[in-house]
Amino acid sequence: MTIDFRNPDQALRGADAAVPALAPHQRFILLVLGLCGAGLCVAGLWLLLRPVPWLAPEVAPLLGLAFLLSSVGDVVAAFFLRWIWRRAANRYS
Repeated sequence: MTIDFRNPDQALRGADAAVPALAPHQRFILLVLGLCGAGLCVAGLWLLLRPVPWLAPEVAPLLGLAFLLSSVGDVVAAFFLRWIWRRAANRYS
């Protein structure tokens, strides 16, 4: 078997080697971030689309927008963490 010394790790693992799975606690963190992102997105859309009597009319759109931006931040953080953890798993496997 010849080894490509430009990338010996992949040559030793094989071209069709599976990507290592994330640890259970890492999957749990990604799940929680995804659920929080979905909840904040629903809350933000609800505040933007439906007037609520217990909140001042000028505050509701700003709070809805803040919830939507927070949900985007949660989803971006989940993708970033997954990318970092998979990179680390590939490096040490």
